[in-house]
Amino acid sequence: MLTFKTCPFCVKARNYLETNSIPYNDVILEELQGGQALRLELASRYDRTSVPAVFINSEFIGGWSDGSPGLSNLPAAAIREMLSSSE
Repeated sequence: MLTFKTCPFCVKARNYLETNSIPYNDVILEELQGGQALRLELASRYDRTSVPAVFINSEFIGGWSDGSPGLSNLPAAAIREMLSSSE
């Protein structure tokens, strides 16, 4: 998941994943050397620069409430199933 540290939607995404005990990797762009280049890559590949940008098994699912389907629209059980299918 690509995020900014204090972005409200990023905080919601982190809280949702943590509350549901779903493991995730949080790439905080403003703390990452090359974070701006990664954001430009996001724009180039997915036509968006907003965060969070959520990926499950390298598949882009959108942001917190936007995208296809967006993290907030996915039940925790569905996320766990997606994660377990990659093992």
